[in-house]
Amino acid sequence: MSATAPVARWSYATGSTRSAHAPAVILCHGLGSDRHEVGGLFTRLSLTLADRGISTLAIDLPGHGDHPLAQEQLTVESAVTEIVAAWEWLSSQPEVDASRAGLLGFSFGGLVAVSALEKIPQLKTLVLWAPAVGSRHECFENQFSRGYPVARQLGSVTLDLGWRSWTFGRAWFQSVASARPLQILARFDGAALVVHGEQDTTVAVSASRRAVASASRARISLQLMPEADHIFGALSGDSGVASQLIELTSDWLGAQLRESNEGER
Repeated sequence: MSATAPVARWSYATGSTRSAHAPAVILCHGLGSDRHEVGGLFTRLSLTLADRGISTLAIDLPGHGDHPLAQEQLTVESAVTEIVAAWEWLSSQPEVDASRAGLLGFSFGGLVAVSALEKIPQLKTLVLWAPAVGSRHECFENQFSRGYPVARQLGSVTLDLGWRSWTFGRAWFQSVASARPLQILARFDGAALVVHGEQDTTVAVSASRRAVASASRARISLQLMPEADHIFGALSGDSGVASQLIELTSDWLGAQLRESNEGER
């Protein structure tokens, strides 16, 4: 069952449960995508989680989808602001159990999700798909080497991402360079699942390995998918890899959020 979110740039789906207070997850997409994600990954995940009684709020980050801000206004900080607004609305819904809520970030959305933990410390369940939380070399070397010299001089630069063009403002580069996701993960004491495709040529697998190593206080698991690329085969004719990703994530979130509930009884 779908409910109405307060703004067009958010998609809210409620879990099919009889519980008055159901768990919920905020979904943060990657760079150049939108709240449905590439190949409809987030739409598929929302449907699967709804069948398990878990609600989802998928959001458009600034510059994406139906968000009113322009592409060059995207920064880590402006994206975190969007997540905080989404959390404030979601946690106020009467059918949501805010003590059983999580955050999922994909690629650049992973960097944003981790950064948002400082603003929303009550979120203790985290899922990261191919998170861009490593060094610039591991995550954004192409954008920085081709774009930053131009953006630094002119204020913005438009780059071909391979699937679409994107206009980066100078502030985007500065915000990514100043982000400290590994330091934030070092303080995170919740539960986390990190999933990465071993065929990923966009974000190095080493970024996820470093994320797991940094999160020494967390209950964290790294799952590597040998056949998966950066988008987990979402646009390939064979949806097997994407289906495995959704099943793995749904199983983990279902078990984790149920455990959170049982631990509070």
